[in-house]
Amino acid sequence: MLIRVAINQAYQSATDTYGDFEISKVNPVLSKAITQRVNDYLKAYPHGLYRASAQGLLRRGYWFSGQNDKLIQELAWQLHHPKDPNYNLDILLLPNELDNQVFSNEKLDPNNLKDPFFLTIYDLMQMRKPTGEDQQPISWAQLQQQKVYFKQQSELFEYLEALHLFFIQKQPAQALNYLPNNDPSKINNYVQLSQVVLKGRILETQDSKMAYSYWNSMLERTSNSNQYAMLEMALAINMQKNKNYAGFLAKDSKIKQRNLRKIFIEKIADQASLEQMLASKESNPDERNIALNTLLEHAIVQQDYKTFIQNFKYVPQNAAEYQGYSSKNKAYQDQPPLSIFVWQGKKISPEIQCYSLLSTVTQLSKDSNDRLANICLGEAIRETGHFLDIFTTENQPDILGKVKKSSKGQIFYRGTVYQNIIKESQPSELQAYALYRAIQCYAPAGTNECGNEAVSKAIRKQWFQKLKTQYPNTTWAKSLKYYW
Repeated sequence: MLIRVAINQAYQSATDTYGDFEISKVNPVLSKAITQRVNDYLKAYPHGLYRASAQGLLRRGYWFSGQNDKLIQELAWQLHHPKDPNYNLDILLLPNELDNQVFSNEKLDPNNLKDPFFLTIYDLMQMRKPTGEDQQPISWAQLQQQKVYFKQQSELFEYLEALHLFFIQKQPAQALNYLPNNDPSKINNYVQLSQVVLKGRILETQDSKMAYSYWNSMLERTSNSNQYAMLEMALAINMQKNKNYAGFLAKDSKIKQRNLRKIFIEKIADQASLEQMLASKESNPDERNIALNTLLEHAIVQQDYKTFIQNFKYVPQNAAEYQGYSSKNKAYQDQPPLSIFVWQGKKISPEIQCYSLLSTVTQLSKDSNDRLANICLGEAIRETGHFLDIFTTENQPDILGKVKKSSKGQIFYRGTVYQNIIKESQPSELQAYALYRAIQCYAPAGTNECGNEAVSKAIRKQWFQKLKTQYPNTTWAKSLKYYW
């Protein structure tokens, strides 16, 4: 209890009135008392009931007093003595402790890192992509100075050398020289898995087809599901970059994780692949629903009304029950909200009547400039809240799903529809509604919610004044008190 009292006193000495703790303000006299009381206890009761707990609190004392070298030594001892009675590590909390108290500590001196475990973490952090101008990666010379500490783990050190050559020096061919010549017949540990992944990354820069064969081969040699998942992701990224959609759709596809396949369907697959999934009776029913949702959504967004109409036949008869998390049937709660495609329309006013989404799209397929049909499509998008108002422009092929899809047509923005009708010289009730909706695009925070480029507040003021002066008797003019 005396140890814990000392910790509380030291903690309070560096805590302000708002409860914020700042390690640099800990009273050194109080922090020293922590380690003193821990050592007193361990000396008095070397076999005491609470010796493991006391040993663990010693780390708190080192942290509070800024003795980073001793903190690292203590953590290293703990890691190497898991069966000792004084062992006191919670593996689930250890990563957070290492990050906060060791590697994010301003007083960290790399020279205090002599254990391969700590050195490896430090080196990996130093080989990350710099996030600031003053941040410099570890040099080859600095890395070589650590070699003496890896005498018992030379293979691990060679892996770090290969990483440096690949990521920092940009010499993939040389990096291969530091990896095993022969691939493992079975991946049995983390070092082997790391070597396998790095070799695959190197092959990706040299020959993507060779890398594809390599990932497939290594997947056969995994020892557990975690290993398989990592290599499966690498294979999926390879297939994405090479537009190998057939590899995803094949019966014997090695891409089995549901989340990876979902990303493929939603973010990667082209129209032909999605339509193939819909037409095939062998497609997984859940994946077919995702493909249907993706294809129809994209068709709406790209104003590809022909594709929407052609594939509407795949919408299930009970689509109205598919309401995502709001579905009454629990079996549908994890399914796409297919109910949005059977939107039944609405009566906006006595003169403005919207019919079903299918009817609206059919009309737009005949006349893409139909004013009422465009307004109604905007209503479907606004009311369902599930349609995309934008089409992805990201293109990061090394990240699964971050690829730019080519657009077949002009992107539909309901804000553009409103603005086009507002510009018409002939007054109409449709124009009054367009004014109302265009203003509401910016409610309540002044941020455009309608997808197109934002307009200035001065223009929104003009819309507001036009609605109030030209259409004063409409319910929309009467209900609108502000513009944003």
